[in-house]
Amino acid sequence: MATTRNGAGRLALIAVVSCGLLLGATDQAGAARPSVLPPSARPHGASYAEWSARWWQWAFSTPATTTGPFGEGAVDCGVNQPHSNVWFLAGPFNASGAVDRTCNVSAGTMLLIPVINVECSNLEDPPFFGATPAERAECVEADDFLFDDLEVTVDGEIVADLERYAVISPDFAFTGVPGNPAGVEGAGFSTSRGVYVMLTPLPPGSHTVTFSGTFPAFDFTLSATYTILVTAS
Repeated sequence: MATTRNGAGRLALIAVVSCGLLLGATDQAGAARPSVLPPSARPHGASYAEWSARWWQWAFSTPATTTGPFGEGAVDCGVNQPHSNVWFLAGPFNASGAVDRTCNVSAGTMLLIPVINVECSNLEDPPFFGATPAERAECVEADDFLFDDLEVTVDGEIVADLERYAVISPDFAFTGVPGNPAGVEGAGFSTSRGVYVMLTPLPPGSHTVTFSGTFPAFDFTLSATYTILVTAS
């Protein structure tokens, strides 16, 4: 996930995998590959849009540290995760650039990987300000927040049709703690829009997820690489 605050406000980009390229597939050895759940899926009883709101609530409530999920290198992806069966990944926040992370994930854990996203709240300055749910929904659909150049790979395989996974969240309450990566502190309300993909549990072993994307209006580019080490439960 990445965001930018270069006078225009804050954007967020996040690691994600998408599309039915991996659904129900097997490799040459016959082992099942991970699947990407379709946009209509309701993993653990919630829609993609609802999971996207939960992702932002997690980001706002998690202090950014060098060893936590928003750091670089070997990080602890499990920090402040609110669900045992779904973990949230994240890309770089607040600056164009690239991150390379390695972290352990327990077997049986789904991963929500937002390729790219943006949010508007009642606590931020324009162009990220919305006083009401309707204004916040309109805000996240502004032309300045159009996405482009999206690309995701999982273990070297390109995931296609990422645009199918674009969602607008329901309006949600959040509490921004001091030092959170979004830089928005206090109790407020927000709406987000983004491309999110839910990956079914990866088999034990080492896996590589990469993603990239841009906000052309802000001359912002994001690139991220995750090495996911899946360990036995």
